[in-house]
Amino acid sequence: MKIMGNPLILALGVFLLFIPKTEGQKQKTLQKNHHFTLKVNNYDDSAIYWANTYGDKATILDTIHRNQNGVFKYNIPYGTPTGVYRVIINKQENKSIDVVYNRENIELKTHHDQILERLSISKSLETQLFHRYQRAKSYIRYKEKQIRKLLEQYPRNDPFYSDLEKKYVLLQKEHYDSAKNIRNAYPNTYVSKLVDVSILPFDTSIQTRSQWLRYKKNHFFDNAGLMDESLIRSPAIPNKILDFLSLYRKPSYTKERQEQAFKKAVDTLMKYTRGNAEIFDFTVNFLIEGFRRFEFNQLIDHIARKTEAALKCINEERREEMQEKINRIQTTTPGAKAPPIKLPNLENDTVRLSSVRQPFTLVVFWASWCPHCMNMLPELQHFYKKHKDSLAVYAVSIDKDREKWQQEAQKYPWIHVSQLEGWQSKPVEDYSVYGTPSFFLLDKKKKIIKREGSLEAIRTHFTKKTQD
Repeated sequence: MKIMGNPLILALGVFLLFIPKTEGQKQKTLQKNHHFTLKVNNYDDSAIYWANTYGDKATILDTIHRNQNGVFKYNIPYGTPTGVYRVIINKQENKSIDVVYNRENIELKTHHDQILERLSISKSLETQLFHRYQRAKSYIRYKEKQIRKLLEQYPRNDPFYSDLEKKYVLLQKEHYDSAKNIRNAYPNTYVSKLVDVSILPFDTSIQTRSQWLRYKKNHFFDNAGLMDESLIRSPAIPNKILDFLSLYRKPSYTKERQEQAFKKAVDTLMKYTRGNAEIFDFTVNFLIEGFRRFEFNQLIDHIARKTEAALKCINEERREEMQEKINRIQTTTPGAKAPPIKLPNLENDTVRLSSVRQPFTLVVFWASWCPHCMNMLPELQHFYKKHKDSLAVYAVSIDKDREKWQQEAQKYPWIHVSQLEGWQSKPVEDYSVYGTPSFFLLDKKKKIIKREGSLEAIRTHFTKKTQD
């Protein structure tokens, strides 16, 4: 039977053409037609990159090639979720443009030498609103910074000091008003959600900067809208976290005191994000990764403990991943048994950490390519010679080049081991090492006494420990 000759089939086909499309079908048709175009003057390369954002990270999804008209055109795939996307123009020079995709075409023009300054947006209301708000916020932040500098230098008893404080407070109102205007005029946009997260209501009774900072700390999460998962697809959440942490940061604090100050901030952040599994998961990971850079190990341990108590709010798949991360963190907290290490030494003989018999063992993670390590090793040698009767040094290199490792290691008279697999070596993962040098002071039973990122901190703790 010939299908096309069947009158019933033909009739049904004609009938189906005139059936009104459902809202979902209309949306699907519209989404299929969405495109991104960009013309970049004074740019010779033939490719740019389309990347999604997940908080503060961008992942390249596709390459966009220049067409015969000199325009970069990209058909946005059907199903692309609403969010902030990054168009990377020049990787080496770190030049990019953030755009907002929310089921509409995006058409831009710019100049390679002044990417943002000469950016022209002909299509995409969301992207226009986003950049309008970003420019306003950046200018307000610039003025804030200049006023803060003046306040730090100006006499408090001078009348002009009071005028400066009032001007600083008015800038907060200016920020709030610029955001409110966008939110009120375009309430159903994705950008209005980003704006809601970044601001807090202004209190007209506030007159001084100190009053504003206290108010900000107490009302930071009022109507913040942190439960919207779509915010993960933008830098909004990490910006919110960093802004809140800045309220607890004091340049005059010691490292220990700063860690204590941040604990309260961390507890508050976890309280206000634990209602949504994905946002809570992101927040915890963002905090851990950030504090690792500053060697705030006690704070990381604190986050791990708080997270473990709240794991039930995370979905099962993420819970297992998070539990594994927490377990790794907790295996290297003070009081825990140090993870076993069994690696070849310079002569290619296996040396176990458990075989070291001195009352104290200092496990050091280092590398021959690390300049901080090279500066540290002579100091470590002096420290070791002074205490070698009670202290053993078990140095784990994360080198990959055997010759370079041996060349440096043989200068120092302690135990040297390496898997020669760089950051992929098992002890690096077991000890949650994220930077070199890293130090772990162990007692005779191989329990961790102290974890630090500096030899000076280990030396101070060791001296105190041996004197007690």
